[in-house]
Amino acid sequence: MGWNSQGALNFLKDRDLKREKEEERALERENALFALTLESMKARNKYRTGEKYTSAIDANKNLRVNLMNADLTPEDLAFYEPILEDPFASKFVEDFMKERAGQGIKISYSMLPSMLNVIPSNAPEAEKIDFIERITGADLSGEKGKKIYRQLATEIISAPTEVKSTLLISPKPGMDLNVKNKDLYQKAQREKIEAQVIPLAKMKLKRDIGQYGIEDRRVQNLQALLNDLERGGDGANRAFNLLMPMVLTKESFELLIKNFSQDFIGYEENPYLPNIGSLFPDLEE
Repeated sequence: MGWNSQGALNFLKDRDLKREKEEERALERENALFALTLESMKARNKYRTGEKYTSAIDANKNLRVNLMNADLTPEDLAFYEPILEDPFASKFVEDFMKERAGQGIKISYSMLPSMLNVIPSNAPEAEKIDFIERITGADLSGEKGKKIYRQLATEIISAPTEVKSTLLISPKPGMDLNVKNKDLYQKAQREKIEAQVIPLAKMKLKRDIGQYGIEDRRVQNLQALLNDLERGGDGANRAFNLLMPMVLTKESFELLIKNFSQDFIGYEENPYLPNIGSLFPDLEE
């Protein structure tokens, strides 16, 4: 193969562009972490010395180090800026996550904002438990799981006012828009709706069997859709799109996105959902 000078030049150009982008990203992250360090140092001057303060400052240091090691985006780090201004808020976060880990609930720093918004919401307790199970992978089934969840919820609800006012901040739309996280977020929206659709479809199936009989075509079609959805794979998307309008009303969907508003930011443009505008016209957001 002969020497291709243009190909070599293109290779060098692409390499330099890639290196430049990596350096820009590293600089952006370095600036964000430095800003957090300054906020932490500034917080030292806001409180008097003492055992409680020393403990809070240590927690503040740990949180700062943990955030650095978590490799969060600058947008993620921005959420924690007001928390790092208050050592006692930092201590609450660190203690809360450590205690949950001891109970088998692994909470990442990226999970915390939505969790702190869902728990105080008016959603049914069963839905809140389901939400915590889905995002953490913990088993909160049975009375033991309910007890763990209620302890978690009590800690959040009973946190000091100054801590809650710092922590319970609604994430802004688009706060974390990197492609991977956005895709996971959109899939989680679909899963949350699916968690509503499946039990409602099963209830409808039971009613329809009683009304029409098991041999009725409508009953058989509904059973087939349920099977496809629970089985997963290529047929699951079609089944989900057909079942959703069959069992979810406009009012029930409105209640869902109202109770879990932080989980449904940008749902109108979610490629994993059917056309919500066509499905539920004049939907109030």
